Amino acid sequence: MSLPILSILLIVSLIASFSFIFNKSATQKSIQRQALFFAFIISALCLSATFVFFQSPETGLQLIESYNWIGNILVFKLGLDGLSVNMLILIGFILPIIVASQKITISKLNYGLLFAFISSVIGVFIAQDLISFFILFELEIIPLYIFLNSDNSIGSSQSQSEKNSVANQFLIYALTAASFILAGIIILFMANDGKTFSFDELSALNLQSASNNSQSLQKISFFLFLIGFLIKIPVLPFHAWFVKAIQRSSLGLIALLMIKVSAYALLRFTTELFPALLQEYSGLIAFIGCFNIIVGALFAIKQKEIKLIIAYSVISHLGFVLLGLSSGNAAGLSGALFQIFSHTILSIALILALGILEEKAGKNNLELNDLGGFANNMPIFFFIFMGLIMANLGLPALSGFIGESLVFYSLFTNASAFNYPQILSLIATLSIIFSAAYLLYILKKTCFGSLNNKLNLITDLENKQKLLLGSLLFISLFLGIFPQILLEKSKASLELVEINLRKTSIQ
Repeated sequence: MSLPILSILLIVSLIASFSFIFNKSATQKSIQRQALFFAFIISALCLSATFVFFQSPETGLQLIESYNWIGNILVFKLGLDGLSVNMLILIGFILPIIVASQKITISKLNYGLLFAFISSVIGVFIAQDLISFFILFELEIIPLYIFLNSDNSIGSSQSQSEKNSVANQFLIYALTAASFILAGIIILFMANDGKTFSFDELSALNLQSASNNSQSLQKISFFLFLIGFLIKIPVLPFHAWFVKAIQRSSLGLIALLMIKVSAYALLRFTTELFPALLQEYSGLIAFIGCFNIIVGALFAIKQKEIKLIIAYSVISHLGFVLLGLSSGNAAGLSGALFQIFSHTILSIALILALGILEEKAGKNNLELNDLGGFANNMPIFFFIFMGLIMANLGLPALSGFIGESLVFYSLFTNASAFNYPQILSLIATLSIIFSAAYLLYILKKTCFGSLNNKLNLITDLENKQKLLLGSLLFISLFLGIFPQILLEKSKASLELVEINLRKTSIQ
């Protein structure tokens, strides 16, 4: 019997969350050491599952674990495939960095909530049945809602009533999305005669010819899932809570992870459960993606506060995930998954970098006019920050270039005749100009010019800060030069997805 590595990973993550309740230590350092210990253990388990246990050339589901829950219908099923394996690698890379970046004053409750959130994220990536997925996916709401409501969740410039307002706004969006997704699960179960909740079994059933009634139910379910996940991602105009969350570094990291998980979930559901409908409505998905890319970039250009620029940049770049999904081929899906991975790394790095600036400047929510001249006073920060900006801009040999290039390539090699998604992708190329405008403007206003007199005593990065930001920049550089490390992991599974998509288009 093989080692149940995925169950062990999920159990250890939950133990990490609950362990802070029983830690009676009065020192903050011991609490942080405990958090780092669990972070490295979970990271090691994630990377072991993906690089040791997972076999890249094989297609289909691997490391399968199945436990009967209620009868033979409700089964707790775990597994990894090409769609989810890179997401687990992502957690393995970033979890120690996220934990190490937290301030020494963070409470035991917040650490417990952080690991509870990570447990749900890991669960989403390895869940292989609809019910387990839904429960774990919606468990993310609880810690994020508490963080949004807490006194330390958003910048000190906001009152508690404003924080409550943001938290309630997030809760309304999250529960609305959850209601759509749950309704989609129920209707999909009905469409397949109540046979199963398993992803792979539902996928096999949906590839077969279905009755008109079943096809109608599947179409309703598809749109329920699509709306639910688009709200949760969030696409424009459901983004207001996310923009506020980004304004606080520690909370922004958690919010970033949640929206990337939602983007992954959209890819997983549409490609595996609704291949025919994905092909049919690829133009709609491409339009939503293009709209987010352009409008998100234009909103970013208008902002004066740096973190708001980054927040709208995240929303804009998520549009490339939707464009890649609309391509319906292995290259586009690879680009979408790579974009999720790469942009998570880069966005976390930029938010951490701006959080460090705020800490050194002694001011929350820095505006561009507050800054300038850091290239002289903070040369190491300047070097790393410039590298992150260039990666976010999509400079070749950095990870930001790979995902976007694959998406554009997939759309222009997908059809013999010029089509609607290709027109939208041409429009989306304007984002290259817009991204350059706001990202290079950030670099100019932050690092060049004269130093603000109030910041004369600002010092360069400390050793811990160099390690955290330098590690993230190194990951981006490494993946930009050697993208095949991730692409090969998902290649076989995504090629199988493309074959299934072609089969359904022929039918």
